[in-house]
Amino acid sequence: MAEGLEFEAILDRAKVPTTNIETELKCLIKLWPSMELRNREAKPVDTGICLAFDCSASMLADQKLDTAIESAKMIVDTIPESQKISLVAFQSRIHLLVDNAQASEAEKDTIKQQIEEIRSLAGGSTNMTDGIKEGARALQRGGMDAKVMIVLSDGAADFPETAEKAAVDATNTGIQLFAVGVGDQYEADHLLKLVTPSNGTVFGESEAEKIKSTFSDLIGRIENFVTTNTVLEVTFADEAQAGLAYKTSPEQAFIGNMAPDEERRVRLSVGNVEQDKAYSFLLLAIMPQQDPGQIRVLRACLTYDIPALGVVGQTEELVASIEYTEDRKAAEQINGEVMEVFRRASITQLAERFVEAYKVDEHEQTAKYLKILIRRYDEIGDSAMMNHYEGLLADLQDKGVITNEMINASVVASTVVAGGGELPQVVDDNF
Repeated sequence: MAEGLEFEAILDRAKVPTTNIETELKCLIKLWPSMELRNREAKPVDTGICLAFDCSASMLADQKLDTAIESAKMIVDTIPESQKISLVAFQSRIHLLVDNAQASEAEKDTIKQQIEEIRSLAGGSTNMTDGIKEGARALQRGGMDAKVMIVLSDGAADFPETAEKAAVDATNTGIQLFAVGVGDQYEADHLLKLVTPSNGTVFGESEAEKIKSTFSDLIGRIENFVTTNTVLEVTFADEAQAGLAYKTSPEQAFIGNMAPDEERRVRLSVGNVEQDKAYSFLLLAIMPQQDPGQIRVLRACLTYDIPALGVVGQTEELVASIEYTEDRKAAEQINGEVMEVFRRASITQLAERFVEAYKVDEHEQTAKYLKILIRRYDEIGDSAMMNHYEGLLADLQDKGVITNEMINASVVASTVVAGGGELPQVVDDNF
């Protein structure tokens, strides 16, 4: 199909040696809108947007609640009339204040009045788990082509693991989650774990105007959707042992150990694909010793909808294979693009390990990860982030303390890819 998505799989090597040891392979899977879809006149996809709004007691400090409310009202003013909006306020209890209201000019003032009602609900703890569940139910009722939940919070959930499970459950119903951290004390690592399964993004700001700008950027991204319900399923060959997975574009994130099902299949949610972005994942696998010959590593299947064309369940497939060879020199040839992506993507894993070590007061381990991060950013030529981590290491060694603001900045920065999501250069005589 010409007007759809294109994708490719690139292995870090085309040939591996026929030795008596295992070989680790890295497979970069990239996908992007076709030239026809990129050049198609933009038309907003019918989208259900749910704001899952933290109104716990901590939001009353430092005018965080005022800033969040004003930002939410700005979203209402900005989104196209074709969209539906829901609002869930969560603290100890859950309050569904707006349920799939059409964002027409006639309804927007009413919706903004409901947002103001959050002020009277402020207090209590952070029951984010049930907030996400209620938001997911509202989005399912809305029946829109794309479903987006924006979680706004200034802290961590009362029970982070159950909130993360609720986010996974929402992802499995076709919902893409984004998160906005408010103030200095939110926990970026927790919010990142909420949104990563759905291929979402974490934004974190402490200043009111920057938070408003973040929401404006998010709405711009939503208006740029061209495919929805996009899923990448990867089936590993019997010989391949699945390892770690990373999201590598348009933002980075460490997904973790892949757990294939009985059919040796792994499901990765891409969510909603934007017209002007490319998406990619890096998957690691261990291959056993083999005799000379060609062998399949994995089969990838991409499934998606194109609402503007009325297309549902479009599929594309490809296979990635390697050749076992006795030519040791040929087996040493490495794909530079894949290795560069791996160097950058592994930073997200290191940042996660650094934060985990610091939070349990393992300062020796924290220092170890900080030193590795300094070296890694030096290797990729990012002096700003190298200086950032040198400052954190100095704080740890001199004061024994790293501020939460600096930890959050580290987590958010680890997700940023220089030029992330750039579309492939395509030579086409028709354009």
